[in-house]
Amino acid sequence: MLVLLDLRIQSLDVLPDVIGYGLMWSAIHILGQYRTAYNKAWPYAAILTFLAVPELIVPPNQSTSAFVPSSESILQLAFTSLMLLLMMLLMHQFFTALSQHASDSGANDFAAETHSRLTLLWVLSAGSLFLFPFMINIESSLVTYFYFSASIFGIIALLLLIGTCRRAPSKIQDQASVSDDPTSEGNS
Repeated sequence: MLVLLDLRIQSLDVLPDVIGYGLMWSAIHILGQYRTAYNKAWPYAAILTFLAVPELIVPPNQSTSAFVPSSESILQLAFTSLMLLLMMLLMHQFFTALSQHASDSGANDFAAETHSRLTLLWVLSAGSLFLFPFMINIESSLVTYFYFSASIFGIIALLLLIGTCRRAPSKIQDQASVSDDPTSEGNS
């Protein structure tokens, strides 16, 4: 979520994307020490962190957050598409590992919920990625409408995934405790 926030004082980005990606990279590294499946997301977080560095040196009067494709911005379109693709791969690897972790711990409902929320993000992101190249020749008001709509749905999907991450320790812990508790078998 830190990557989505674009807090600026005048033209200074208070919370650059590189910090958000760096925090993801760090969290994945820590989780990877406990369960190696999380390490598959590590390269994507590292690449995203390094690709976000140029945002720190953007000229003061130029915003990096407002992106409307045009024939003059094909490189920016390609860069934005690459960042979105890398984010999709990062989310896929991380939440697939989380879903498997939940499933292995006996939290099958939580594993299914994690998978369905990841699928929602994939559908929205893949749709955006597919439509990006076609927006070069579309009227700017339609492009703005698309970005607004896609942003709202994308934020909702990411909030659902953040909620999933926040609930993961208790859901996986609770299910592991229930499956380890000998009295739970007698109550079934």
